[in-house]
Amino acid sequence: MNKNKFYAIVILGLLLSNGILIFFITQKRHNRHSHTSPREIVIQRLKLDESQIIKYEELIQVHRGRTHELMKGIQERRNDLYSQMLKNGKSNIQAALIDSIASNQAELEKLNYSHFKDIQSLCMPNQLADFENLSKDLAKLFGKEKPMHGSKR
Repeated sequence: MNKNKFYAIVILGLLLSNGILIFFITQKRHNRHSHTSPREIVIQRLKLDESQIIKYEELIQVHRGRTHELMKGIQERRNDLYSQMLKNGKSNIQAALIDSIASNQAELEKLNYSHFKDIQSLCMPNQLADFENLSKDLAKLFGKEKPMHGSKR
Protein backbone atom coordinates (compact mmCIF):
# COMPACT_ATOMS: atom_id res chain seq x y z
CA MET A 1 0.00 0.00 0.00
CA ASN A 2 1.43 3.34 -0.98
CA LYS A 3 1.38 6.50 1.14
CA ASN A 4 -1.45 8.17 -0.79
CA LYS A 5 -3.79 5.19 -0.35
CA PHE A 6 -2.93 4.99 3.37
CA TYR A 7 -3.61 8.72 3.90
CA ALA A 8 -6.85 8.50 1.97
CA ILE A 9 -8.07 5.65 4.21
CA VAL A 10 -7.05 7.54 7.37
CA ILE A 11 -8.78 10.73 6.19
CA LEU A 12 -11.93 8.80 5.23
CA GLY A 13 -11.92 7.11 8.66
CA LEU A 14 -11.56 10.44 10.44
CA LEU A 15 -14.36 12.02 8.41
CA LEU A 16 -16.62 9.05 9.12
CA SER A 17 -15.87 9.11 12.87
CA ASN A 18 -16.49 12.89 13.00
CA GLY A 19 -19.80 12.42 11.22
CA ILE A 20 -20.87 9.78 13.71
CA LEU A 21 -19.77 11.96 16.63
CA ILE A 22 -21.73 14.96 15.31
CA PHE A 23 -24.81 12.76 14.87
CA PHE A 24 -24.68 11.56 18.48
CA ILE A 25 -24.08 15.06 19.87
CA THR A 26 -27.07 16.49 17.99
CA GLN A 27 -29.25 13.56 19.13
CA LYS A 28 -28.28 14.17 22.76
CA ARG A 29 -29.10 17.89 22.46
CA HIS A 30 -32.42 17.08 20.82
CA ASN A 31 -33.34 14.67 23.62
CA ARG A 32 -32.38 17.22 26.28
CA HIS A 33 -34.57 19.92 24.71
CA SER A 34 -37.51 17.60 24.18
CA HIS A 35 -37.69 16.76 27.91
CA THR A 36 -41.04 17.66 29.41
CA SER A 37 -40.82 19.22 32.87
CA PRO A 38 -42.63 17.60 35.80
CA ARG A 39 -44.76 20.75 36.02
CA GLU A 40 -45.91 20.28 32.43
CA ILE A 41 -46.52 16.58 32.99
CA VAL A 42 -48.83 17.33 35.94
CA ILE A 43 -50.70 20.00 33.97
CA GLN A 44 -51.12 17.72 30.96
CA ARG A 45 -52.00 14.53 32.77
CA LEU A 46 -54.50 16.19 35.10
CA LYS A 47 -55.85 18.41 32.31
CA LEU A 48 -55.74 21.44 34.61
CA ASP A 49 -57.71 24.50 33.56
CA GLU A 50 -56.33 28.05 33.76
CA SER A 51 -57.52 28.76 37.31
CA GLN A 52 -56.10 25.43 38.50
CA ILE A 53 -52.78 26.19 36.81
CA ILE A 54 -52.56 29.51 38.65
CA LYS A 55 -53.18 27.77 41.99
CA TYR A 56 -50.73 25.03 41.03
CA GLU A 57 -48.05 27.65 40.28
CA GLU A 58 -48.57 29.11 43.76
CA LEU A 59 -48.19 25.65 45.30
CA ILE A 60 -45.00 25.11 43.32
CA GLN A 61 -43.46 28.37 44.55
CA VAL A 62 -44.18 27.58 48.20
CA HIS A 63 -42.95 24.00 47.77
CA ARG A 64 -39.73 25.06 46.03
CA GLY A 65 -38.92 27.59 48.74
CA ARG A 66 -39.35 25.12 51.56
CA THR A 67 -37.59 22.35 49.60
CA HIS A 68 -34.62 24.63 49.00
CA GLU A 69 -34.39 25.42 52.73
CA LEU A 70 -34.45 21.74 53.66
CA MET A 71 -31.94 20.74 50.98
CA LYS A 72 -29.64 23.56 52.08
CA GLY A 73 -29.87 22.32 55.67
CA ILE A 74 -29.10 18.75 54.57
CA GLN A 75 -26.10 19.90 52.56
CA GLU A 76 -24.77 22.03 55.43
CA ARG A 77 -25.08 19.11 57.88
CA ARG A 78 -23.36 16.81 55.36
CA ASN A 79 -20.49 19.27 55.06
CA ASP A 80 -20.25 19.46 58.85
CA LEU A 81 -20.37 15.67 59.12
CA TYR A 82 -17.66 15.02 56.57
CA SER A 83 -15.43 17.68 58.10
CA GLN A 84 -15.62 15.61 61.31
CA MET A 85 -13.75 12.75 59.59
CA LEU A 86 -10.46 14.52 60.15
CA LYS A 87 -11.12 14.82 63.86
CA ASN A 88 -10.69 11.88 66.21
CA GLY A 89 -13.46 10.84 68.55
CA LYS A 90 -16.51 13.01 69.14
CA SER A 91 -18.90 10.32 67.84
CA ASN A 92 -21.77 12.10 69.61
CA ILE A 93 -21.31 15.09 67.28
CA GLN A 94 -21.31 12.79 64.26
CA ALA A 95 -24.43 11.00 65.51
CA ALA A 96 -26.19 14.32 66.07
CA LEU A 97 -25.32 15.49 62.56
CA ILE A 98 -26.59 12.23 61.05
CA ASP A 99 -29.80 12.56 63.07
CA SER A 100 -30.20 16.13 61.81
CA ILE A 101 -29.74 15.01 58.20
CA ALA A 102 -32.26 12.21 58.71
CA SER A 103 -34.72 14.61 60.31
CA ASN A 104 -34.45 17.06 57.39
CA GLN A 105 -34.82 14.20 54.91
CA ALA A 106 -37.96 12.99 56.71
CA GLU A 107 -39.31 16.55 56.71
CA LEU A 108 -38.64 16.75 52.98
CA GLU A 109 -40.63 13.56 52.35
CA LYS A 110 -43.51 14.90 54.45
CA LEU A 111 -43.36 18.16 52.51
CA ASN A 112 -43.50 16.34 49.18
CA TYR A 113 -46.40 14.19 50.32
CA SER A 114 -48.28 17.26 51.52
CA HIS A 115 -47.54 19.04 48.22
CA PHE A 116 -49.10 16.20 46.24
CA LYS A 117 -52.11 16.12 48.57
CA ASP A 118 -52.48 19.86 47.85
CA ILE A 119 -52.36 19.12 44.11
CA GLN A 120 -55.00 16.45 44.62
CA SER A 121 -57.21 19.01 46.35
CA LEU A 122 -57.02 21.18 43.19
CA CYS A 123 -58.65 18.40 41.18
CA MET A 124 -62.27 18.39 40.22
CA PRO A 125 -64.14 15.10 40.70
CA ASN A 126 -63.68 14.22 37.01
CA GLN A 127 -59.88 14.62 37.40
CA LEU A 128 -59.44 12.32 40.39
CA ALA A 129 -58.98 9.20 38.25
CA ASP A 130 -56.23 11.03 36.35
CA PHE A 131 -54.64 12.00 39.68
CA GLU A 132 -54.78 8.38 40.83
CA ASN A 133 -52.92 7.31 37.67
CA LEU A 134 -50.43 10.15 38.12
CA SER A 135 -49.84 9.21 41.75
CA LYS A 136 -48.49 5.83 40.63
CA ASP A 137 -45.73 7.67 38.76
CA LEU A 138 -44.92 10.43 41.26
CA ALA A 139 -41.80 8.83 42.71
CA LYS A 140 -40.46 8.23 39.21
CA LEU A 141 -41.27 11.76 38.00
CA PHE A 142 -40.05 13.66 41.03
CA GLY A 143 -37.64 11.25 42.71
CA LYS A 144 -34.45 12.51 41.13
CA GLU A 145 -32.68 15.03 43.34
CA LYS A 146 -30.50 17.64 41.75
CA PRO A 147 -27.03 17.94 43.20
CA MET A 148 -26.39 21.00 45.36
CA HIS A 149 -22.70 21.34 44.42
CA GLY A 150 -22.64 25.07 44.96
CA SER A 151 -25.16 25.72 42.20
CA LYS A 152 -28.46 27.41 42.79
CA ARG A 153 -31.66 25.82 41.60
